[in-house]
This record gives sequence, C-alpha cells and structure tokens, in this order.
Amino acid sequence: MFKILTRHLLKIQSYKGKEFFFSTYGIRNLIKCKILPIILSEDIKNTQKFLNKKNNFYAKAVFNAFINPSKAIADFEKLTKKNPQNDLFKAELAKLYFINGQLDAAENITEKINNKSCNYAKAVKYYINSIIATSVGDMLSTSQEASLALKLFEKEKAFFEMAQVYLQMGTIYRVSATNDIAQCMFEAAKSIFEKMNLNIPQAIALANLGMLLVAQNRYEEAENYFFQAQELNSKTQNLCIKAEILNQQALMKTTQKNYKEAEKLVLDAQKIHRKIKNKNGEALSWDILSYINFGKKKYAKTIETTQNAIDIYKNVNNISAIQEMLFMQANAYFETDNHEIAEKILRQIINLADEHKSCFHTANAYNLLGLIFLQKNNLSKAKSFFQQAVQREERNNRWNGAAVDYANLALIEKKCGNSEQAEAILETAIEYARNSGDENLIKQIKKQLKN
Repeated sequence: MFKILTRHLLKIQSYKGKEFFFSTYGIRNLIKCKILPIILSEDIKNTQKFLNKKNNFYAKAVFNAFINPSKAIADFEKLTKKNPQNDLFKAELAKLYFINGQLDAAENITEKINNKSCNYAKAVKYYINSIIATSVGDMLSTSQEASLALKLFEKEKAFFEMAQVYLQMGTIYRVSATNDIAQCMFEAAKSIFEKMNLNIPQAIALANLGMLLVAQNRYEEAENYFFQAQELNSKTQNLCIKAEILNQQALMKTTQKNYKEAEKLVLDAQKIHRKIKNKNGEALSWDILSYINFGKKKYAKTIETTQNAIDIYKNVNNISAIQEMLFMQANAYFETDNHEIAEKILRQIINLADEHKSCFHTANAYNLLGLIFLQKNNLSKAKSFFQQAVQREERNNRWNGAAVDYANLALIEKKCGNSEQAEAILETAIEYARNSGDENLIKQIKKQLKN
C-alpha cells in the first residue's frame, strides 16, 4: 500500500526542478485513514472532503503538500500555529519552505525543532541544515548534518528520505573529489528509488552517477548512465528532467573540449528551461555556457555569460553558485591581465564566503590571489594567500585543491632558494594528490619534484 500510494502521490506532484515533497510519516497517516481507494480515484476534492470528515487535518495538509507544495505552506503554518509544541508539523513546514526556495524561513523553523524531539523531525532538521550548508559551500557542516539525518531516517525506516540524503552525501563527496564513496552514495540512492519503482528520482540518481564519472574522465560509462536516465524519463516525458540531463551531457562535452556539441546541447536545455520557467535550470545553462566560453578562451563572452548566471542565481538565492561564477569571472579577468579587477572580485568572494561560513569558495579565491601575486613576484603575499587556501581545503578534505596549493607553496620555496623545504612540501602535495585519486595531478607534481 505504501509503494502504491507513494508512486501515485509523486505522479500527481510532478517534477519541476525542485526536490519532491515527501513524508513517510504523512503517507503512513494517510494509510491509517483507509483512504487509498479514494486517492487512487484521482478525485482531489472528494479526497479532501473525506479527510475533513475524519478531522485529520495533518493528513489533509500532507495530501495537499503532495498535490501542490507551494499552496500547502498555508496549511502547515496554521497547524504549527495551533500546535506550537508539535515538531513534526514544524519539520513538514520546513520542507515546504525549503522546496519553495525560502531558505531563511526553513532555517528559522528548523532552529525551533527540539533536539529531544521525535527522530523524524530531527532528521528533517539535519537534512535541511545540510542542504543550506551546501548552498554556501560549507562542506564540513553539510557532511556532519547529512550523516546525522541518515542515521535517524534509517531508524524510522523512512527509505525515500534516506535516498534523498544519499544523493546529498554523494554530492558532498563528489565536490570533495572522494569519488569512490560518492559513487557508493549515488548507487545507494538509485537502489532505493528502483525498489520503490520511482522513475524520476531514479533518473536523477543515474544522472548524478553520470556527472561523477565525467569528473573522472570515464566518458563512455557516463554516457551510458545519461542514456539510462533519459530512457527512464521517456516513460514520464518530464521536460525538466530532459533539460537537466541535456545540461549534464553538455558539461561532459565541455570537459572533453567538444565545445560545438556542448553548446548545442546546452542551448537546447536552456530553451526547455525557459519554456517551463525553471530559473535554476536556466541559470545552470548560463553557467555551462561560461565554461564553454572560458574553454574557447573567449574571455569577454565568459564575463557576459557569468553575469547572466549570477543575476538569476541572486534571484533564487544560490550563494554557492554566485561565488562559483564570480570566481570564473575573476579567472577571465586574470587571463586577460586585468589583475586589479580580478583581485577586486576575489576579495568580494572572500567577504561573501566568510559571511556565509564557506571555506570551499574562499579557498579558490585565495588560490587565485596567490597566483596573481606570484606573477607580480610578490612572493611573501603569494605565500600567505596559498597558506590561507590550503587551510580551507584541508578543513573540507578537498585533497586535490590542497595538493595544488602545496605545489604552489613548494614553487615559492624553490624561488626563495629553499630547495629542501620545497622538496618536503612537494612530498605532502603528492600525498594529498594520492588521497584524491587524481592520477594526472600526481604526475604533474612528480614532474615538478624532478625539476
């Protein structure tokens, strides 16, 4: 009964580029109402009337949330106001705020969930906090919160929510370049969605696996995952999923330096995202176009497309993506020797990142600042910036980034005539590169060590 109801409710809700509203507790409550035949009749008004007669306002609010996560906010706001001690209602409301992009409201209400509350409410709290931490690039916090959420959802046998956390953890490990663990996380999510016979969430997991393999230059395997994702989506004909996979395939072609094909794919994706008014998807398309332009060394065009992405990301409050595009802008100015403008943007990233407790983007900014001052032959400042970068990379266990920073620090020591110190630092760089599993990076650092 749970599986049948789940598939039906998610089918009603549809996918528009945001997370699904889902509540294991809510579905169990609906089953207790003996409402399955009425819901399957697809008569929404009759279902709502039935739940009113039962005086089960929580079940009615959950049903409304599955139908329309935006409109159901009012239902749960009323429930939380009438039942201020009920943390389950707060958790459901926090989900709805989060799905609808109201991150501040979601964070505010999760803070009111008591740590002695029921496991499910606490799990929702930790999961949302993890997503919010990801949005600002605080990878340490996001990992800790996701782990707590996973344990509690597992205790409650909330399998769909567990799969959502696995997707989140896969993203965390992918960003941290811990690819083997990231793959395990994405496969765990896919397995759960497959057992629940949910095509769209399964397609999302497959697409994530595809992107992970792209990062490892395993293009044939990645293409196979994208094909499987599109095949699953063909059963539902969801335009948003189709466009998202096109964007991901465009990113793959970009990493392969097949910019002509990448641009065709991303423009097709952007056209669909605009048609369905998916701002996040459209912004990502501008994002990918920026990578294409940067790869083609069209730096003026890169500055233009990054700004288009930034403008949309500001509207949807995606702080992490804003920082990433600002960093690419700074890179474009750096490549055209506009060091003053690049430095100004990088310091803007640092201020924004520090404000939002982000180490990930600050590390990138400090690294590029180090390169700017290395070019100016201001070795003391360059060294200081690389040290700032490596501290932040180590905090987030981003071994590949830390390896690059250490290699730059070794270069400075060598320029200063400290050969033994340079060699010792390069050994550390190689160790970090090994931890990341990046064979190309290991080769580059070993080459530097020989020289």
